Amino acid sequence: MSTNTFRTSRSDTLATVMEGNVAGSCLCKGVQYYVPDKPLQWFRCHCSMCRKAIGSEHCTFIAVNDTNLEYKSKKTLKEFQSSEHVVRAFCSTCGCSISMKYDSEVDLIWFNAATLDVDLPVVDPHQVYLKDRVPYLDIMSQAPSAIDQSMCADKDL
Repeated sequence: MSTNTFRTSRSDTLATVMEGNVAGSCLCKGVQYYVPDKPLQWFRCHCSMCRKAIGSEHCTFIAVNDTNLEYKSKKTLKEFQSSEHVVRAFCSTCGCSISMKYDSEVDLIWFNAATLDVDLPVVDPHQVYLKDRVPYLDIMSQAPSAIDQSMCADKDL
């Protein structure tokens, strides 16, 4: 099954629990977007390309119909072709990964869920490319943790 079929064939719980619209921005606010619709789908990707593009162990993406997409600010938005069928967008000032768009999904854009202005509800997305998942994620829940920077080497951050 292709990833595209996987995403579009599933019954998605995100749209049923997330209210209102989709709005988000990068760290420096050079890119700000708004879609007056609920997200259509979501997934968490573990592939090496997404990990490198995002700079993290995995990335959660939410899909929205880009027909009503409105950029409140896009002065620092840059795009690049990351593979034969995918264009990714990022902020040229703060480096934040904003979105990706598959050429086969004409009306969809996938936003990096970390750019949302609200937290996602607690529902599990489907995960893709688990064969590429970094092994240390399995032990992360057992690692020492803190709710602030008290465990940082340099506490004056």
